[in-house]
Amino acid sequence: MKLLDVTALAVNHTRNAIAEELYLRGGADFTRPVTVHGIVNEICNYKCRYCECWRQAKYRPEMEIAEWQKAIRDLKAFIGTIHIEFSGVEA
Repeated sequence: MKLLDVTALAVNHTRNAIAEELYLRGGADFTRPVTVHGIVNEICNYKCRYCECWRQAKYRPEMEIAEWQKAIRDLKAFIGTIHIEFSGVEA
C-alpha cells in the first residue's frame, strides 16, 4: 500500500471519528464507512458448529463480476479511498 493511500485512509478515519462525535452529541449524521467487507459467496459444504451459513434454507444469489465492479466504483465515488476485505466460505 502506498504512503498516499495510507494517508488518505487515516484522513477518512479521522473525519469519520469527528463526524461520529457530532452525531452522538448533536444528531447530525455525516458518517461514512471507512472499511467495507465483501462476502463473495455463502455456499459451503462444511457444517461447522460455530457457522450459520450452512443452516440457511436458501442462499442469496452471488453477484456477477460486473455488479462487484459497479459497487466498488460507486463506493469509491461516495467515500473516496476505501479499504475492502473480501471473504467467503469454502468454495
